[in-house]
Amino acid sequence: MNTKEDDPSLHDDRESAAVEVREKDVNSRPEAFKTTFQEVLCVIVTCLGTATSSIPEGSFQVSLNDLASDFSVDGGQLVWSVSSIALASGSFVLIGGKLADCLGKRHMMVVCFAGFSIASLIAGFMKSYVGLVILRAIEGLFFAPLIPAGASLLGSIYPESRRRNIAFAVYSSGGAIGYIVGLFTGGISVLAFSWKAVQFFTAIFFGVVTIVAFFVIPKDPPLDKVQIRKVLKELDYLGSFLILASFALICFALTQVDATERKWQTPYIYSLLIVGVLLLIVFILVEIYLAKDPIIPMELWKKKDFGLAMLVASLTWVTFIGILGYYPMIYFQYVRRWSAFHTALAALPMGIMGALTNVFVGVTFHLISGKVLLIGGNVCLVGATVVWATLDYHRSYWLGPFWGYILCVIACDITYNVCTMVTVTAVERKNQGAAAGVFNTILQLVAVVGLSLGSVLVSAKDPYYGTPEQNEHPKELFHGLINVFYLGIGFSGLALASSFFVHVGTSGNAEAENTIENLASG
Repeated sequence: MNTKEDDPSLHDDRESAAVEVREKDVNSRPEAFKTTFQEVLCVIVTCLGTATSSIPEGSFQVSLNDLASDFSVDGGQLVWSVSSIALASGSFVLIGGKLADCLGKRHMMVVCFAGFSIASLIAGFMKSYVGLVILRAIEGLFFAPLIPAGASLLGSIYPESRRRNIAFAVYSSGGAIGYIVGLFTGGISVLAFSWKAVQFFTAIFFGVVTIVAFFVIPKDPPLDKVQIRKVLKELDYLGSFLILASFALICFALTQVDATERKWQTPYIYSLLIVGVLLLIVFILVEIYLAKDPIIPMELWKKKDFGLAMLVASLTWVTFIGILGYYPMIYFQYVRRWSAFHTALAALPMGIMGALTNVFVGVTFHLISGKVLLIGGNVCLVGATVVWATLDYHRSYWLGPFWGYILCVIACDITYNVCTMVTVTAVERKNQGAAAGVFNTILQLVAVVGLSLGSVLVSAKDPYYGTPEQNEHPKELFHGLINVFYLGIGFSGLALASSFFVHVGTSGNAEAENTIENLASG
């Protein structure tokens, strides 16, 4: 005869109660925050850290025509106004992640917000195009650590829970929100003043964010000066230089080819491309065999799902940022001859849908597996590239570009959310900043490669691309852009196929905890 204590139903009730208490605890406000108001502001600040990359991107993309007229540049040279900031940040974000783990997330974020503001202010006074490109690269150096520092901060504060999912969704929405802000500040600034007003707005806005960040981000643990000196001494400076030099040479060769008379037969073009590829191989060998403290945590690559998730994210990002982010702007401003503000309005649905997608992922990630989300997102990406590639010269915005924008941003934000979660849970907490740095570095650099490859493909169809006669031949330019969108179909198709092999469960419930444990153990 069973006693009361042996009653199976009573045991089940106790177990259910224990699970309920545990879930309540992990979903409560973390002790690092004194009030909910501080928590909300802190999460918003991390979101704005992500937005530092998309605000300059959106604002400059809608002001390309004004920028080209002011400095008399076109074609591949114009790409550098966008790609320089991505190239610099992509090359520095690895060290930035390491520094955030070493020096403290709060210290790093406050300093970088302030530096970004100052660099933006100075860039507004530039009268040389080369000087502007250099200042924008400096902006990239400052915002590079903000992205991994924000991810690492949230990853260290929040345990696995639905509250964490929402916090990361807000963090990830910075790209979409920043893009909206960038589009409208760029459009309004060019309409009322010039591209310089974009830089001044950015400087003022992030100056205010710097002050808010100083007060709301939880204080870091006391710094160990001996450990700091050790980390700074052992930082992989050689690896950082090699990755920067490699991608700079590769991207310069790809973007400059359309500006040369002999194209690929120009000796310095293919020479620099070969040297860039060789430096990339040397970088990989240095990270594996020579670096004492590699800027890429090697433990990441032992997790097969991280590698697959990174492949999916890279293919999605090179399509979204490198192709569907930049070249549709060329289409609107140079083919359709729309104003900067009109172009900003055309791209607005992308920002709105991006914010809504992040909310959707945040509230459903504990119910829908990451694999299903990735597959669904990349189905949308394939649809977006097909819409743009089948565009005819006079198709209505509402029958073509509108749906292309809606679909591509769904894919981008779903992929970023899921793959960020995979990344920060694949390593120990002390290495989360470095891991997030690896993730965002690869995304930034593949985006630059996408921009550069696009320039090559446009010039293959349009002999006037990058010349003073470019604007006199919009139909040739249009066919060159379609060439780029076909490349997007190839990348997005590979992203979709790869999504089926990624094994990522839900996040924020008991099933997710088991999934994360399995992921962390390889």
